[in-house]
Amino acid sequence: MNPKTANAAATFLPADPAEPGTLPCIEIGGAQVYAYLDDDGTLCVSVNLETAAPGLVRADDTVPLRITVGDREVFTG
Repeated sequence: MNPKTANAAATFLPADPAEPGTLPCIEIGGAQVYAYLDDDGTLCVSVNLETAAPGLVRADDTVPLRITVGDREVFTG
C-alpha cells in the first residue's frame, strides 16, 4: 500500500449524535483509529485493525503499528 495515497484518502468519521455509542474515528488503509473522551473525561485511543486493507497486512497476518505519545514511542510492532 502506498503511504502517500493511503494518507490522502484517509477519512474522518464523526460520532453521530443520533446513534448512541458511536465514536469519532479516522479511517486509513481500512484500519480505524478512534480517539474519544470516556465518561470520566479520560482520553482514550482505540485501534481496530480487523478491517485493514490487504495491502497493509503483512505475510504473518499482522499490521505494522507504531504508537507515540508526545515524542516518546510507546509501542512498535
